[in-house]
Amino acid sequence: MKNLNSKIVKLLLCFSLFLISQNCFSQIDWEIITTTAGQNLKSGAACNLKNLTAATKHTKFIYYEKRGMLGGINLGWTDNQNNDITIEGPKAGADILIGDKIAIKVKGGGYLKYQKRDLGINLTWSSTPVYEWIFKGKTTSETGNVKTGNGYGLFNTVENDYIVYCKRSAGINLGWDKDCHLGYRIAK
Repeated sequence: MKNLNSKIVKLLLCFSLFLISQNCFSQIDWEIITTTAGQNLKSGAACNLKNLTAATKHTKFIYYEKRGMLGGINLGWTDNQNNDITIEGPKAGADILIGDKIAIKVKGGGYLKYQKRDLGINLTWSSTPVYEWIFKGKTTSETGNVKTGNGYGLFNTVENDYIVYCKRSAGINLGWDKDCHLGYRIAK
């Protein structure tokens, strides 16, 4: 029995390491894409918000997509880099820092805002900036400028959780990390 338990533990450890390598446990699920990687992200600059888990199969950027009445918020995935996202920080034109409260504007929709809803992820549109989002680094102690081309966690201060790729039956495949089960974090 002891030998069998040891084998099971080793098998689970190997599977866990595989899932980690596939970005399945990571809250670092987003990359900011502009024309040049490695630049400081400036408040008010247009960019693309790439999901790293969805991109394991295809490049996937967030954009406005009409979903109808039953699809939750009108967000979708595209392979096109159209600079559909604007990140607004505390001061226009200033560098965005890890931990700054930011507003996220989606061209065609508005600013992303947490709001409880019956279908899809708990997000809605606001016509004015809603500073309830934070880019977080790979460690809790990471500080400095948010750089284009680097991976970050996207944290909502109202929900108190990370928004991550998550398969769902209705709406865009996004969810809150605490609600998203392991199998739903793997891009198909």
